[in-house]
Amino acid sequence: MTARRSGTTLIEVVIALALTGIVLTMSSGLAAAVLQTSERLDFAAAQHESASLDELSLSRMIRNGVSPTGDQSRFEGEGTVTRFDSACPSAIGGTLPCRVTLTLVPEDAGGRVVASWGESSRIKTIVVQPRARFVFLAYEEGVATWHASWGASLRAPRAIAVLSGVDTTLFAFGAR
Repeated sequence: MTARRSGTTLIEVVIALALTGIVLTMSSGLAAAVLQTSERLDFAAAQHESASLDELSLSRMIRNGVSPTGDQSRFEGEGTVTRFDSACPSAIGGTLPCRVTLTLVPEDAGGRVVASWGESSRIKTIVVQPRARFVFLAYEEGVATWHASWGASLRAPRAIAVLSGVDTTLFAFGAR
């Protein structure tokens, strides 16, 4: 009669260690993927929040810009560049009088509207299609008319629109 021993054999231990290693490897890969996805989502959320704040700042600068009855010399515009006086955010909080330049800047697959003022202040906002352009709204004698450029011969516009493919973004002067 042979005696039976209780316990595990070396082969069972090796198999158990191999299975444990496989499970740990798979779970660490999963943990790394979850962490990477979380970081990407955080980055995308920060970018979206930043873009929303930039668009809000731009909207405020335009809203605080020259009024439709203001001085003609305070506003000028053409297809890709617009300049006007406004109240811009200051580095110490609040706003200061400034001259804003809106420019349609081409990028790889389209472009952006860039607002700049002062020496180094600028925000990039609103992604646009290639060949986007500014147009300007006049409202005279109850009739609204869009213009491709804006000079001193006309009063300041009621609004600026960015025409970008089938998308239009409208910013009204003096709108609250």
